[in-house]
Amino acid sequence: MSVTVMLWVITAAALHAAWNLGVKSHDNPDVSMTAVVLGHSPVALIALWWVPLPLAAAWPWLLLGACLHLAYQLTLMSAYRLGDLSHVYPLARGTAPLLVTLISLLFLDKQFNALELTAVALIVVALLSQVRLSATKASWHAARLSLFTGCLIASYTLIDGYGARIAATGVGFYAVMALLNTGMLMVVMRWRRPGTVTQVIKHHKWLAIQGGSASFAAYAIVMWAFTQSPIALVSALRETSVAFAVMMGMVFLKERPTPRALWAVILMLIGLIVLRLAPALT
Repeated sequence: MSVTVMLWVITAAALHAAWNLGVKSHDNPDVSMTAVVLGHSPVALIALWWVPLPLAAAWPWLLLGACLHLAYQLTLMSAYRLGDLSHVYPLARGTAPLLVTLISLLFLDKQFNALELTAVALIVVALLSQVRLSATKASWHAARLSLFTGCLIASYTLIDGYGARIAATGVGFYAVMALLNTGMLMVVMRWRRPGTVTQVIKHHKWLAIQGGSASFAAYAIVMWAFTQSPIALVSALRETSVAFAVMMGMVFLKERPTPRALWAVILMLIGLIVLRLAPALT
């Protein structure tokens, strides 16, 4: 992975943590997630003025990706209603790069050197070390939903990565998929949670604009990176957003990080260093 790609993916991770910080400040996950997804649409339309449309061969991947993103969003909403952000987020995000790497190795005939696998392992361990579960039934149900969310993240990561390469435009692929996904979620929310979309439009425009712009930019960068570097490495690097979330919590929410959180950040930084040095040392 080149320095340029690495820096852009780290930027995407910071943007991902930033919009999650905005979502975290809202007490209704249905409203906050709907606002962020709705905010994708204007940014996607603007992006399509500047980037080419995906090739026709990519449309099956676009539709499948949009469906997987919808399932991810709905499952994540359910998980957040039952569990805390500190439980759900690291379990879901830590599961995904592990699954992407395993699938890449076992079924997609991808080859990684020992240092690259070590870097992925360090990042995954750092993420999963943040998981804290209580003995309540709701907490364990949230954990199951979080694991399923991680499976969905891994699925759409692989579909999006290969779809972007077929489309010959990572950003164009994601812009079209974002519009499809937004339409799907609006239909589902009108049926599942009537009034949510209206509430967002009337009272949460700023969350939609800020969160939607940051979320779209973050994943558009990742989609471009999928066309430049191995999907598994990009997936693992993207999840360093958890480290940014810890730092942003300290600065903006005045949270005091636990020793476990600080160790996780250190492990992620070591993983980043190993990932960067891997090509030079092999």
